[in-house]
Amino acid sequence: MKRNLLLLVSFVVLSSFTWQDTFKDRMRTAVTPYVEAELGIDLKKKENILTIVGIDTLTEKNRLYIKGQDLLEELQVGYLPFIELQRHAVNQYMLLYKIHPVANVRTEIDKAVREYSEIEAKAAPLIKELEEVIAKEKTADDKQFVAYKVSALLHIRNQDRIIKTDTLGIIVSKDLQVIKRKDFIKN
Repeated sequence: MKRNLLLLVSFVVLSSFTWQDTFKDRMRTAVTPYVEAELGIDLKKKENILTIVGIDTLTEKNRLYIKGQDLLEELQVGYLPFIELQRHAVNQYMLLYKIHPVANVRTEIDKAVREYSEIEAKAAPLIKELEEVIAKEKTADDKQFVAYKVSALLHIRNQDRIIKTDTLGIIVSKDLQVIKRKDFIKN
């Protein structure tokens, strides 16, 4: 009895490793054309190697988190520094106007306030969307599978025989089709 149980457990464990390896192989086959097309490299060459190091499942909550991160990055890079600079410029012009109440300084204040308002107005829809995404994320489903996140290492040897290593994060659908990040977070 113990022997049969040991054989059964061994079979199950070995089978799970085999399934894992074949799933990684299938995932590598699915992402290879995408990586070749996007990066313009030939993975058929022996010196270029794509290794799948991890496969995670993504849920709706993960999708909303990724979307929120992208919106936050867009705000931090595209708007917030300029809003801060304009706010600083307005404050400096106000201080200057207190010292020297001259008409051209007042004109500069008005111009800086107008530019500040324009930048803030452009950022407002992104801020609103980010707030909506954060609110949705709090109640989003964190159990239902949406897609896979494939983590991979890419080793490329260039003409000088130097090996460059990079990490990749690729989103793959249930049917093993690569989904571009912007399409994944669009919904």
